[in-house]
Amino acid sequence: MIPAALMVISLMGAVPASEPTGCTGTLSGAVTASFTCTVAATVEGKSVKVVIASDQPVTGLRSLKPVTLVLAAPVSNGSYTGEALGSAASSLETAAGASYTAGAGKGEVTLTVDQAERYKQAPSSLVMSGSLKARLVPAKGGKGDVTLEVRF
Repeated sequence: MIPAALMVISLMGAVPASEPTGCTGTLSGAVTASFTCTVAATVEGKSVKVVIASDQPVTGLRSLKPVTLVLAAPVSNGSYTGEALGSAASSLETAAGASYTAGAGKGEVTLTVDQAERYKQAPSSLVMSGSLKARLVPAKGGKGDVTLEVRF
């Protein structure tokens, strides 16, 4: 097991300017850590961009970058995997140079939406509740899988 103090995680994307919803996340398996985060969902034409980002530095991590998921609008309750997630991807790299990834046919990413409603103060934004689970597989030098779980 690689302690969180020896890794860097990189989740693709950037946080949109909308009202975020709080969440909590964990990494388990070959890398372990816990963190608090925010989820922001913005309607962009015929799609919805969902961004999950750590809201403060994570103890033991050098960086934790946002994960970005793209869904077709309107968003319905249920699970989204594979092509339904558009550009969903996550990856991490340890200080020793081992890397893990999910997306582009490697590992798995699942977004479960329990509820999604328009944010009254910003109609182009959604307030969402649900969860994200990703299984990251070794890409370079890693051993074992890493599970990323977020609840919002």
